[in-house]
Amino acid sequence: MELAEYFVRIWRHKWIVLGVTVLAIAINIGVMFLLPRSYLATSVLEVGGINSYLGNPGTTADSSRQTLPSAIQADTQSYMKLLDTPSVSEEAKQRAQRTLAPATQGNSSSTMLGDTDTATADMLSESGSNMDYTYSSRAEAVRGSGTDVIYIDVTADKPAVVKAAADALATVLVEESRKQGGDVADSFVENIQKEQIDPIDKQLADNRAESEKLKVTTGGDVAARNVRIADLADQAKSLDDTRKQYTDIIARVRVNEALNINNLRMLSPAATPSSRTMPSITRSSAIAALLGLLLGILIVLAIDRPKGNEPARIF
Repeated sequence: MELAEYFVRIWRHKWIVLGVTVLAIAINIGVMFLLPRSYLATSVLEVGGINSYLGNPGTTADSSRQTLPSAIQADTQSYMKLLDTPSVSEEAKQRAQRTLAPATQGNSSSTMLGDTDTATADMLSESGSNMDYTYSSRAEAVRGSGTDVIYIDVTADKPAVVKAAADALATVLVEESRKQGGDVADSFVENIQKEQIDPIDKQLADNRAESEKLKVTTGGDVAARNVRIADLADQAKSLDDTRKQYTDIIARVRVNEALNINNLRMLSPAATPSSRTMPSITRSSAIAALLGLLLGILIVLAIDRPKGNEPARIF
């Protein structure tokens, strides 16, 4: 059968195809509004802060700004793993529950949450002791040039819960990272040593070996040999300067570790969401329309199949 015949059959039953497509879109919209919708709140943490490690940002530190992010990223991975530990999640849940404690326990909601968070206070007043503390969370780290940013997203069916839980997770993570600052600092330093200092040391050793070999070489182009030796000396000086910057960074990390200062801070607390989140109706409707169109075409081709030739009868 030629392609044109298919188009003719589909066009002949175009109202069936159109009807199935419209029905699919209507079903999709109905399901979208019937599905439970949730609230979303996000707390933001910053990892890094190169300026806290460099003594003179904007001058000699500029060369380190291009290579330090690899160490920052190792730090970020340590925080992400810490966020997944039961100790952080359980403590955050308990802290969120204490924040969301109903007014019947002796404190008014507005007093516990502050006068500025009236939306959360109103939510608590309406919920009372029936508040559901169940929520789900996920974290995402976004890499930057000098710092990493960790987004902690929390979803639940009440705006007060998502705000309290997101802030609790961020706060507990900062506190736990300070308690385990030694492990995080070790990971940070190990990464700098492995990714930055060790390659520099190898290059310096190769430069010294080549320079010593050239110095004891006799004959040949003496002028070219001397130029190469001078170039190697300049490279060695530049490498030594860069190595010193990294060793200074490590020293500052260790000082911060001794002072119980870590490399993680709250950048932005969660805001109480004013509206619920739901999947995009436009996107889901477009998918439903495409599926409805394909289904309609299949129905038309099934009900309008060409009849084959009947076999001859034998008397």
